[in-house]
Amino acid sequence: MKSTKRIELVIIDPQLDFCVPDGTIPGVKTGRLLVPGAYDDMLRLSKWLKLNRGKISDIHVTLDSHHLIDVAHPKFWVDKKGKNPLGIGAAIAAGQAPTIISRADVENGIWTPFHPSLISDMIAYTSALEVGGKFPLIIWDEHCLIGSPGASIVFELMESLNEWCSERGAIVDFVTKGSNYSTEHYGAFSAEVPDASDPSTQLNTRLIKTMEEADILVWAGEAATHCVLNSMRQAFENFGIDSIKKSVLLIDAMSCIPHPDNIFEKAFKDFVDEFKQKGLKVEKTKDFLL
Repeated sequence: MKSTKRIELVIIDPQLDFCVPDGTIPGVKTGRLLVPGAYDDMLRLSKWLKLNRGKISDIHVTLDSHHLIDVAHPKFWVDKKGKNPLGIGAAIAAGQAPTIISRADVENGIWTPFHPSLISDMIAYTSALEVGGKFPLIIWDEHCLIGSPGASIVFELMESLNEWCSERGAIVDFVTKGSNYSTEHYGAFSAEVPDASDPSTQLNTRLIKTMEEADILVWAGEAATHCVLNSMRQAFENFGIDSIKKSVLLIDAMSCIPHPDNIFEKAFKDFVDEFKQKGLKVEKTKDFLL
């Protein structure tokens, strides 16, 4: 029996580069920005979706979609010796701190964009991040490159999504984000610093309007500390207290990107604690049946 309530599932970036360690699929490069625990998260989510698919009205799946040359990828930047920074995974593996680039770093030539004509743009960009209270510009390992295997959805989850489509005669709402090389795009609804000339970076009012109509919003995906957190915060900022009270976070269907000082994990915990007090529900997949 179908639910009389409108229940929408939001899955953030369930892609191979975040979820599946390299070497798992013969001949296919994956796990470029591996989130520990993410593959198991997606298996749990896939099982949950199979059990509940008859009651879900709509499914939104965001897809991180980047160019090789991207403001948050190593090849975009060079230091005074002409060397690229390491991505966060490579940096931690080498015993180094992740590379964070501030406005002062760009102004002082500590880090320079690959093309000198972009210096003024990058001063403006890093300044906008700082003034807006956004995450600072951190350099990630190259991931979810457009057209690459790593940008694909975890196979088991894709199977569950297709079963939902077949049973309901419905279409998954795939939402791509991140293809503008000059701005980060963590959240589902808009880039960190929207580009006035690029509608794909600006507020996705269509997605907001659709989700406003839901009675229950179920959130899952990767990574909890970044794209899930930012997507939920954008939702709460753009359609208010009701979106918080009708939101359910599947805590075992997402994982945190680790940081040597635990700052990412702490930010996510603080976010959850803050919004639980405002009505956000936190559930495990095995306990939350529709």
